[in-house]
Amino acid sequence: MRLMKTLCVLGTMMTLPLLGACRDTGAPGTQPMGEEPTPGEPAPMGGADAGAMPEPGEEPTMGEPGQEPTMGEPGQQPGQQPTMGQPGQQPGQAASQVQLNVKNQQPYGEFLTDAQGRALYLFTPDENADSSRCNDACATAWPPLVTTGDPSTVAPNLDRSKLGTITRPDGTKQVTYNGWPLYYFARDTGPNDIQGQDVQGFGGEWYLISPQGQKIEQTGQHGQQPRQPGQQPMPGQQPTQPSSP
Repeated sequence: MRLMKTLCVLGTMMTLPLLGACRDTGAPGTQPMGEEPTPGEPAPMGGADAGAMPEPGEEPTMGEPGQEPTMGEPGQQPGQQPTMGQPGQQPGQAASQVQLNVKNQQPYGEFLTDAQGRALYLFTPDENADSSRCNDACATAWPPLVTTGDPSTVAPNLDRSKLGTITRPDGTKQVTYNGWPLYYFARDTGPNDIQGQDVQGFGGEWYLISPQGQKIEQTGQHGQQPRQPGQQPMPGQQPTQPSSP
């Protein structure tokens, strides 16, 4: 009887280590007894990263990199159009505000200019006329001074009461001074160029106009001069026939 108890004790002592080894290793894919599975990495909070592209169909938010500029950028007005009559305006373009000035240049003395200093001329057939006698090809060579508003003066020695406008055949308003419709000359390239003084063309003569509203007949270096053979005529002039020997 004592022998059997001894054998049972020895058998129990040999079995316990084997059971412990089985519990420690376990079968592949099994979790140890009493232990919780390891949690995964937490997902980042706050949605998409800053600067990430929006999902298809999603509107971009304000200020995102690469977003197109909206209306109202500095110096830009919504629907703003270039303003006519600014410095550098081309002759023949209608300006909303036309201002007449006076320039003193020898040998002509004082004569009318626009606000940028470009010379203005009168056309003798316009005298006592209620409309311009210079149209079509004439108006290309001698662009009229036109406006969409009311003309004004800059120089103190100009008489505002002499200012006026007439309606041209195309419906534009041409500025007048002392009853004379005012024109540019296409060959004048800038404020200091006066090539249209005392020129004959399109059935009349062209002159600078004084602050008193009278034509200036003084001829300068660009005034009407006899043309040399082969020289191009002024706009509206007839070619000169070569003289017979």
